[in-house]
Parts: sequence; C-alpha cells; structure tokens
Amino acid sequence: MILLTPTWTGQGVESTLPARASYSFLKAEPWPGLRSGGMLQGDVKNLPLSALLQGLDANRNSGILSIESGDLAMRLGIDGRGVELLTDSDHGSCPLGEILQTLDILQQEQLTNILANQGNTSLGDALLRFRLIDTEMATGPIRTLFQERILELFRWTDARYRFEVCPWQKDRLFTGEAVAPSLRFSIPSLLLEVARREDEEQRFQDGCVHPQEIYLTTDDTASLESAIEQAFPIEPLRSKFVRALKESRPLHAALKSSGSPRFLALLSVRVLLERGLLEPMPTAEKNALVDRLIHQRLTRRALEILRSTFALGDADHPCLEKLHPLLLQEKAPAEERQQLLAALASARKEAGDRAGTRSALRQRLDLCPNDLESLMALIEELPRGRSRRETDKLLQRLIDAVEDSQQALRVAEVIESRRGVDASNNTHWLESCARLRVQGGDLEGASRWIHSLLRESVRKNRKVASVEGILALLNSIDADAHRRWQGRLARRGSVASRSGGVLLASALAFGLFLALQNSSPSSAVAEVEVLPPPPPLLPTAAEAEPPASSTVFRPGELERTFSRALRLRTEGRYAEALATMQALDTRALPLTTRRSIEKTREELANYLDSARTQFFRAEQLAAEGRESQALQLQLQLVQEYPHSPLIDQLILKIPTDLMPPGSRVLIDGQPISVTRNEAGVKILSLPAARSVLLTAVSPGHESQMFWHQPGQHSSLSLKMSRLPDQIISPEVPFTSIIPQQGVPLVVVVDDHSKIHALSLDDARPSWDLPLQGSGDLLGGALVINECLILTTTTGRLMRIDSRTGAILSETKVDTDGGILRDTPVSIDSMVAVITSRGMVHAYDSETLAPLWKSHFESLRRGALQATSESLVVTSPDQLIGIDPNDGSTRWHASLSRRPLSFIATGTSIFVATDQSVEGFNGTSGEPLWSLPVKDTTASLHATDDLLIRISSDGSVDRIEPHTGSIEWSIAGDSPHLSTALGEDLLAIGDTEKNMQVFDLATGETLWAHKGDTNLNSVVFQGGQLVICDDQGTLRIFRQGAQGDDLPAVAGPS
Repeated sequence: MILLTPTWTGQGVESTLPARASYSFLKAEPWPGLRSGGMLQGDVKNLPLSALLQGLDANRNSGILSIESGDLAMRLGIDGRGVELLTDSDHGSCPLGEILQTLDILQQEQLTNILANQGNTSLGDALLRFRLIDTEMATGPIRTLFQERILELFRWTDARYRFEVCPWQKDRLFTGEAVAPSLRFSIPSLLLEVARREDEEQRFQDGCVHPQEIYLTTDDTASLESAIEQAFPIEPLRSKFVRALKESRPLHAALKSSGSPRFLALLSVRVLLERGLLEPMPTAEKNALVDRLIHQRLTRRALEILRSTFALGDADHPCLEKLHPLLLQEKAPAEERQQLLAALASARKEAGDRAGTRSALRQRLDLCPNDLESLMALIEELPRGRSRRETDKLLQRLIDAVEDSQQALRVAEVIESRRGVDASNNTHWLESCARLRVQGGDLEGASRWIHSLLRESVRKNRKVASVEGILALLNSIDADAHRRWQGRLARRGSVASRSGGVLLASALAFGLFLALQNSSPSSAVAEVEVLPPPPPLLPTAAEAEPPASSTVFRPGELERTFSRALRLRTEGRYAEALATMQALDTRALPLTTRRSIEKTREELANYLDSARTQFFRAEQLAAEGRESQALQLQLQLVQEYPHSPLIDQLILKIPTDLMPPGSRVLIDGQPISVTRNEAGVKILSLPAARSVLLTAVSPGHESQMFWHQPGQHSSLSLKMSRLPDQIISPEVPFTSIIPQQGVPLVVVVDDHSKIHALSLDDARPSWDLPLQGSGDLLGGALVINECLILTTTTGRLMRIDSRTGAILSETKVDTDGGILRDTPVSIDSMVAVITSRGMVHAYDSETLAPLWKSHFESLRRGALQATSESLVVTSPDQLIGIDPNDGSTRWHASLSRRPLSFIATGTSIFVATDQSVEGFNGTSGEPLWSLPVKDTTASLHATDDLLIRISSDGSVDRIEPHTGSIEWSIAGDSPHLSTALGEDLLAIGDTEKNMQVFDLATGETLWAHKGDTNLNSVVFQGGQLVICDDQGTLRIFRQGAQGDDLPAVAGPS
C-alpha cells in the first residue's frame, strides 16, 4: 500500500488530509472511517505533532502512535483519557528499564533477568512485586522522567509518525490502579506545557544558557545542589549533573554523561547563573584547557571543548586549525566538517594564507560536490588567469547544480564576473548565461546576451548551423526578434557563399601558375621577387642574405636538412639546430617559406644569446660577492633556458641547512664536500644539467634522501632526525613527566594516576606510588631537601621521599569550591599554593602544617610565583607583592593589559600581554622595561640570567632580562606543544611532532627528532633529554651520542 502524507486508511475507505491542516480544521472535520485496522501516517513537517495529538483527542481515537527520528523511536498509547508511554519491543528498547538504570536502581544484568522472567506481567508491576521500586518512586521521579520523554518528542523536527487503531493494553508499563492513572498524561495539559516551554527556551537564550557552553562553578557541590533542588527534583540525577558540571565539559556532554533530562538541566543552569554560582568559561581559559588536554593525550575531551568554542562563535584561527585534524580523526559528520572548513577558509583568508584558503575550500567541496555556496566560494578565491582550467570545470559544475530560478540568476552573475562580457572570447559561457537568465526569469538580460552572440557570429562569418541553439532560445522568449535574425543570417549566408566561390577560384588559379613555373626555379623566383610583396601577417625582421658558405643541396636534400633542424630543436639541441638552419640555402624557396625559416633562425639565435648574456651576468655577480643574486639569476637561467649548452657548464651553489653539524652528503651515492661561504653559510655545489639524489647521513641519526631538480630550489634543508638511545614502552602508558631538579630519577605519571620513579642509568623502576581518586596530578614538582612536593587538582598536597617514594607528610588544601591548577612555589622554608578562586595557602615545607591563607583577585591559571623576597600574585590588571611571613600585601604594580603569561625569578618578574613583554623589579614591583611584540606570547621561561619567549606560531626570542633587548630570534614553523630549559640548551616540541634542541647562547639548532606521534612532555634530567610521546612511550637521548651537547646537570625548568 502506498500512503500519502498524511493519509489514513479504513475498511475500504481511503482519504488524504491537506498538509496545512490547522487546529480548527481538525476539530471541525473529524477523520471519518478511522476504525479498527485503520492507519494514519505522515511526518511532523507537514502536520506537527501537537496538531496531530489535538485531532486524535478531539475525535476520541484510540490506538498506538509510533514516532521515529533517525535512531530514536518511541511508542505512545492514546485513548480518550490521555497519553501513556509504552514499551517498544520492535526496537528492543524499554523506556522504564532505561530510566531505572539512570536512577541507579537496576543494572543491565538485573533488567535482563527480570524481562526474561516477567511472563505476562507488565515490567512495572513485576518491579513493584519484587519491591525493587515502590509506589512513591513510580508516581514521583519515574513519572517526571516519563513526562520529560514525552515532551521531548515535540522537539523532534525531522520525525515520521504512524498511528494505528488497535488495542495496546499488553504493551503498558504499569497496569495497577494505584500507579497507572498517575502515568497517563492529558493531551491538553501536554500541549499547554509545550507552549510554556517554548517561552522558557527563549529565556534560556537570553540568559546565556547554551548546550555547547562550558561553565565554571564558583561554590561547592552542596551549595549547587541546594540551589537547584526545586528546579531539578530528581535524585541521584541532580548530584550526577552537578558533578558533571564541575568537570569543565560542555553542557550537552554533562547532560549525556549524567543522564539528566534536557529541560530540567537547562533550567537548573539558568538558576545557577542568576545566583552567581556558575559562570561561562572564558575563551582564553578554554584554549589553555585544550592545550593541556592535548598535552595529556585526552583528545576526545579536547575535541569537546573545541567544538564548544566553535559552536559559540568564539573560535579563532589557531582554534580552528586544532579542531580540523581532530574532526578528521573522529570521522565527524560531513555537515559539521563542512561548516568548520568554511570558517577555517575565512580565518586563513584573514591571515593572508591564500593557498591554505583554497585548500580548505577544496576539502569543503569534496564533502558536498553539488553545493552552490561551496562552489562559489572556491571560484571566488581562485587566482584569475593562472587557474583557468580549474575555474572552467567549477563553473560547469555550478551550472549543473542549479535547481531553481534564484540559483540560476546567482550562477549567471558568477559566470559573468569570472569570464567577462566579451562575446568574441567567451561564446560558450555567454550562451550559458543567457540560458540561466531565461531559467531565472530575467528575459531582458537573456535577450541582451543572445543579441551580442548573434552579432559576433555575423562579424566572424560563422555558419548558421553554429547558432541554431541560440536562435531557438531567442524564439522561446521573443518570436519577432527571432524572425528578424533568421532573415539577416539568410542574406549573409548567400553573400558569403558567392564571396567564397570567388576566393576559391583565385586560389586555384594561383596554384596552377606556380605549378607551371616549377620547371625553372631560378626564373620563377626572379619573377616572383619583381612583384610587389604582399603585406606580412606578422612583423618580421629584415631578410638577411644567405651566407656565402651556404651548402648547395641536391633535390630532396633541402627538405631532409630542414626536417633534421626541426628534430634537433624538438630534442632541445638548440645550438645544433641553429647551425643546421644557418647552412640552408633558402634562395630557391618561396618567399613565405624563406621568412618562416628566417624567423625560426632568429628565435633560436635570440634564445641562445639571451642565455649566454644571463650566464655571464651571473658569473660577474658571483665574482663581486653577490652570491644570492647570482644564484637567483642562475635558477632563472635553468628555468627559462634549459636547452642552452651553457647549462652543462653551470654549477649551482645552493645554501643548505644541514643538521646536525658535521653530517656527510652524498650525490648519487658519491660523497661531496660541504663548503661555507664568507657568511658561514653551508653550500652544496650541484649540477644544473641533471637531477640528482642527495643523501645526508650522520651517526645516530636517520638518514635523509632528497631528489633535487635543478631550478626548483633556492635553498635546501637536510635536517636529520636523531634516533633515541633508549625507548621505554610500559604496559600502562605514561601521560606526563614531572619536571624536578636535583633528583637522579625521572618521575612519570601513567594513565592509572600512578607515579613511577625510573633510574636514569638503566631505566629500571625505583619506586611506584598509586594516587587513584586524588584528582589529576599537576605537571610540575618542587624539590626540597631530596623530597618532592606534589599537588593534585582536588587539593591534595604531598611531600614524598624521592629515594623511596614514601609519603612523608600530607595535607588537604581547602579549595573552597575551586581547584588547584598550578605547581606549588617555595620561598625560604615555606610552600605556597593558589586555588582557582584566588585563595593563597602557605604551609611549612617540612610538615606541611598550615601557616596562613589570604584571598586575592587573581587569574585562574598561572597566578602565583615567588621571587627571593616575596610571593607575587597576578590579577587581570595588576601585580600584587605578598609578604611570605603573614600573607599581607607589600606592594601593587599596575598592568597595561591583561597578562597572558607570567613568571618570576629571584630578582625579576616578567609579564607577557598581547602587545608587549614587560619586566618588573622583584623586590618593589617597579617597572623596569617594556618590549613591544607583534605576535601573541604563548609562554615565558626564565632563569636569573636569561628570559625565553615562545610565541603562538612557535617563534623563539631570547631576551636580556635586565634591559629587555632581544639577543637572538628563531622563526617558528608551527605552535609549540612542550618545552624544557636546560643549563645550555632549550628543547621545544611542536604540533608537527618535531622536537628541536637549541643552543641557548646562539640560538643555533643542534639537533632534532621527528616523532611519529605528538611529543607531549619533555624534561632535561641528569644530562639526558627525556620525552614522553602521545602513545605513552618514553624516549631517552643521552649525553655522548652527540658529543657534549647535553648538560651534565639539569638546569631550572
């Protein structure tokens, strides 16, 4: 049976309702004949669910209403008394069982056993009989969740329904009279609640309640639960929801993980926001959290936050670049990736990355090949003139994708803007524009292009058959104009035929004359030459007399010699081709042939002369010491004059970035010497006449091969990846390394929150310390008297013996509803920590006994540092110096902008904003200097005698800490992911899976390591570089494999 939308069928009767049926129509026109066995089905786009229920209620219809939307399905029992939720055996789901699991009343195994043994008893009655639930539970929380599920149906925008008149008592969840009436919902009451919730949804939007938003709590769990007790009256779902909110996850993720009803959760969030117990997480903090999660290999959590930032419209260019590969890895839906690629293309365009913009638009088009917006966006970004073939293909796809009149007019405008309005060069595209404008209803615009095309055909004397399609199109919109053009083209055709006959006869007569004169070549040539020459089609040089030494050719040999010259030119042997052509005696040839040969001679001679001039000019520049300009001229010579014989003599001296120093380079397997120019730049001398295979080798490194094609590279980069001296692959992956000083162990944390101390000599475990249930361990440690001071996010502060792993002392920091985000700092014999709510706690460094606490307005992350005399807290607009003895304020220093990074040493304080890096006196807070910067600072690293600034694009600056002057800079290739500072070295891992080690004195790159995954954590420890990668593996690089490139003792980190 084929059912229309919506249709109902009865006993021998079939009818179709109008799609725009209103409520009044349903009341006035009841569905006749909808009796037992009848069916009504359709979709909510044509007949909304509220209108359907109102019609069923008005007509007192009774039966089962099944609603499906994608993977979701629900069955409702409907009769004159209201709506009741039914079990859905067809889809293998039981709403009551799912609700009981959410309420932690049943486990899946228990539910399976009950369903297997319930017999003919309904599930709810069986649970009551087994006393797993009571009447109060059924008529309280379970009823509320039933109602929420039914009301959620009205939000399904793409759903189909089927109403069947049949009995449904056997599918009821409860049948007892003590419970069942409470679980039946009146249809008018449901519709009133739906209308009320539509108003509440608007209030959610006005109150910053968004399912994609991430919120920060400002009070403890008990206060939050108490505030929403009335809005969310269901336990334990309320407690689950509050705990999920405190995990810094998007609201929709908190809903899913806690199993909370959507409306009740949104209402609770609005209440918390109004009372100041909740606040949206700032975008800057989201970005910092994403970097931390990626650093810890928690890519799914990072993806949640990036999706949140993107959905709220707060995603900047770096955020979009991070989100793109994660969506590919997650195999996200095509629609989501399409939206991201559109935003990414826009961000890259604003950043000036035109190639990246086109790449993003092409990927977007691959996801939706027939999408007009994607096609138009890519066509707009393609450079004019250099991508004509690709543009033509896209324009044709654009024409094929047109579906309506409005689209036709838009496409016509795009074609006209890209291909112009010149009928002589763009006949095909203007004809397409005319057809599109006819399709779009713009007959005047179509007529304009048709007349232009017909005038051009007359001007070029084209055949009538070539414009039959245009004429037919004109006939469809203007019959009179079609008749006029047909008459004009008919008259033009007869004149053209007569003119063509005269020209043909003249050509035959001239050919016969030449044939008759063929018996006497010399006289024929003489006779021809006395006639006045015809005007040349193209300007040519004056005819040169043939050389005196020209060879006299026998019959047929002239043609063979000329063919040989052409073959030599085709083979690229231009010098031999020119010599062969110069030996030709062209005096016996017709004038046109002679001119053609002379033109070819001139082109070859000019080609070789230009190459010779450029060759000697490059040699002169090299002799003058202008090597860079000489190389550019030589590369241009190779590209533009590849057939010059001088290319065989040319040697390209190309600057090469060779790493590590002292590496050997082979050309086609043969070693060559690496020289240096006067500036100290390494130079490779490569032949310009052929391509060669370069191989760079060095002990302890992975060799690198590079295929060099002459003229393609003005510089070379042969950076080899250093191989680790040892790799440790644990059973439980490591997540991070805890940087610390003075301890001959490397301390790592695994996926199970267990701390491991490994010996640096043989990488054997020295001790383990499990910390499950203590919160996330912060990624840093203090070392005081051979003890590690560690903290967790939940406020656990521990002092651990570094030799045995024993916990010597421990305390719980009162976070006051916040969390700890930063490693402790120490001054004298005191340890201090700061919570996310700005509370500074001071403890004795031996016993961890509390000394004092004080509250300050501070940043949420990286807010506490220590100088030799004071603790320093940074807020959004000032620095605050704190007396370590009692927590009182010593001084204030105003900041010009909100700080992005903050660090202190014994005598100085350094703050980075979006516009500058500023230095302050560590004792008084007095400003010392300010250094303007053009890019965003990602992090600062400092010791008493140096300051390192790393920008968001991976660039590195060494700044003199006393004056603020830049000592050296390194351009970055990609954003950094991990950083470690040694005595003489700086190690930086980036998002492209590279780890580079720099000399702190000069900024020179000493060596690099290319990983197969991200290198998330790195430390210098005991003369070794230890890296933890994205797969939880440790890679150890020891001193000695590369000489003395690693320090013997770890520097500050």
